[in-house]
Amino acid sequence: MVWNIEDSYNMSAYEQETFIKIVNSALHYKGWNNRSAVSKYVWEQCQKEFPDSGKTWVVLYDTNGNFSIYTAPYKKIFLCEPAGNDEWIYAALV
Repeated sequence: MVWNIEDSYNMSAYEQETFIKIVNSALHYKGWNNRSAVSKYVWEQCQKEFPDSGKTWVVLYDTNGNFSIYTAPYKKIFLCEPAGNDEWIYAALV
C-alpha cells in the first residue's frame, strides 16, 4: 500500500516509515471497513512504539479527508492513500 504524507510535524523519517507500517498492519489485520478497530490498533501501536511521558496519541481514520481537528500536538502525521480508496489517517501526540 502506498501512502502520501500530506503533513508531518516533529516526526523523523524513521518515525514516519514506522507509522506507515503500523497503518498497513492495522488495515491488514482489521480490514478496510472496520474503522473503529483500525483506529484502536493504530493507537495501541503508537502508544507502544512512540511513548512519551504524560502524553497520549489521538488517531482519526476517515474516508474522505474532510474533517477538522484542533489541538496543540507535540508530534503529528497525516496520510492519504490516493489510489482510489481515498483513505485518510491522522495521528497526533498530545
